[in-house]
Amino acid sequence: MKRLVFLILIVSVTHVFGQSKDSLNFYLSKANEFQLKGNYEKSLTMCNLALRIDSNNCKAYKMKGINLSSLNRTDEERALYQKAIKKSCNVVLNNLNLKSLYFNEGNNSEALNYLNKVIILKPDSGALYYERWSIKTIMKDSIGGMADLQKAKNLGFPSAIVMEKQLNQKDEVEQDDKD
Repeated sequence: MKRLVFLILIVSVTHVFGQSKDSLNFYLSKANEFQLKGNYEKSLTMCNLALRIDSNNCKAYKMKGINLSSLNRTDEERALYQKAIKKSCNVVLNNLNLKSLYFNEGNNSEALNYLNKVIILKPDSGALYYERWSIKTIMKDSIGGMADLQKAKNLGFPSAIVMEKQLNQKDEVEQDDKD
């Protein structure tokens, strides 16, 4: 009798979880469909339904962030990315999203803070050092910026190599003008 009750319980739980997974996939599929059509409000609703089923679903967080961005709901977008990071969802992507939000608002020190978190996770990315050089240059930190440009170049990031050549040529022209 105990085995029969246990078996019924397992079948019931499996059925419920199976439905949840099917519902989750349905909501994510619909969210994607609405997003592709530019209907961000409906897509956002589908993402919220998906997150009710699985509050740790990284795909739902990513899609929800795109919807909020498209709807210019910056404060909600920022809170979403911070929540996703706490849940260990797409940590690199969400830190980069936060960096972009702060950078677009002109808050370069916060942008730099989130970019530094990504560099810790991806220390061999020349693109990240190049981006940090760009932010530091805007912040008038030329010494720190040049160190990042050199690091990006050493990691083989093509734009850093080109930029360093352009800066060297500019320095040569300025030196010639002084002579």
